[in-house]
Amino acid sequence: MAAPDNEKSRLDDAARAGWLYFIAGHTQDEIAKMLQVSRASAQRLVSLCLAERLITFRLEPPLRPAWSWHRG
Repeated sequence: MAAPDNEKSRLDDAARAGWLYFIAGHTQDEIAKMLQVSRASAQRLVSLCLAERLITFRLEPPLRPAWSWHRG
């Protein structure tokens, strides 16, 4: 089932907020001004972006034996 238009729009806003925060390096206050929402709404959009996995992060360290990462 397709997402209703308002939910799709919210996810679009969340993706935009996530990109602005994590990729472009803007603060949540700056994002709020850009998207014309409150700072709290900007924070919720960034959180929604992560919760919905609209943006993901991957760590790609140099190759090392798996045991060298373990701290026992």
